[in-house]
Amino acid sequence: MIEHRPVEIDTDTCTQEEKVAEKIITPAVQEVFKAVVAKYSAEQLITERSAVSKDIEENLDEIIIRSLNIKKNVVEQDEKEAGLRKILNFGHTIAHAIESENNMKNLYHGECVALGMMFMANGEEKEKIKNLLTKNNLPTETGFNVEAVYEALHHDKKSAGTGVNVVTVKNIGEFEFEFLEYNEIYKILKGEK
Repeated sequence: MIEHRPVEIDTDTCTQEEKVAEKIITPAVQEVFKAVVAKYSAEQLITERSAVSKDIEENLDEIIIRSLNIKKNVVEQDEKEAGLRKILNFGHTIAHAIESENNMKNLYHGECVALGMMFMANGEEKEKIKNLLTKNNLPTETGFNVEAVYEALHHDKKSAGTGVNVVTVKNIGEFEFEFLEYNEIYKILKGEK
């Protein structure tokens, strides 16, 4: 059980500084995407209102509130990350490796997670995620060094011997916890799987 739960969470979405706004928007949208593809149904909010990133800005408060409520509901059901809460890691394993390789030079954390989600989805669902990311001006590919990202994966906190525990999505709204061998992830990074 969590000993000290937060009483409230404050978020300031009123900023004129473009870089600060981008830092807020990217993680907020990424969290909703994570929720969409992992288990919850927030896809409608994004697809209906996000023809351009201006719509995201106009609906940012609602997007952040939904995102925080999704995370809150998940954490309340699984405070110790023994099961369901692991869905909040969707996209993060590869994201952290991309961040490490990129040294956070030109990608925000949310953008790296968006890229990570692309690698952990299959077939038609991957294309749906790609379309959502593209529609909202988030990256769907980057020129990262596959070898460096692959090496960084070995240092992930979810690493276990010959591979790593990840969240994968076969269908929107359905997720699986999987143990992927490093050689499988290497093939995924190379686009061979």
